[in-house]
Amino acid sequence: MPYFPPPFSVDEAVACGKLIDQAYQQFNIAKAGAPSRWTIQDGYTVETQFFAVENFLPLPIELPLPRPAANPTPLPFGFIAKKGDAIYAVIRGTQTPLEWFDDASIHPMPFQPGWGNSTAGFMSIHQQIAPAIRQFFSQRANSSTQVFITGHRLGAALAFFRPLKGIETTKVYTFSGPRVGDSTFAAKFRELGLAAWRIFNTEDLVPTPTAP
Repeated sequence: MPYFPPPFSVDEAVACGKLIDQAYQQFNIAKAGAPSRWTIQDGYTVETQFFAVENFLPLPIELPLPRPAANPTPLPFGFIAKKGDAIYAVIRGTQTPLEWFDDASIHPMPFQPGWGNSTAGFMSIHQQIAPAIRQFFSQRANSSTQVFITGHRLGAALAFFRPLKGIETTKVYTFSGPRVGDSTFAAKFRELGLAAWRIFNTEDLVPTPTAP
């Protein structure tokens, strides 16, 4: 029988995983040119959506690969949904060739003062989606709100950037995500005392490398 340290909940993790599936559906419908056709399922209501523009960032080494075409259209990266008394911030993973190039931009970049470094690729998306998430929670959440932050792959990295100050009941469930920061970042995150889990397959290479 597997051991899950409290307050880990299998039911909560499964619910978060299913919401991530819906974030990919949100992206696919928008990419097909019909964003208004996407509706959330399973009894949730969408409170807000957030978007990002793909940026071509410099890579740490030159690769003999064709450069993806730029796309100035903001693409959905996820949403905030509500069900009952719980609120979920859901962030998808990498989907386009240009986003893969962004992931590979691992130049160290400061997260915020005193928090050490993450990478330029992660920060490029974070800086675009963070304002919408921050604004929502500043207006709609309080210390008693049950908040879940979840993401897959790139979204898993970004989920660790969104711990919410003043909200004691935040849980972070991430799936197949990379390590997002250096040792200073990790130490500062531990100081928050949040219930946070990285869920991944041991044979998966993505969660293994450490950010510079």
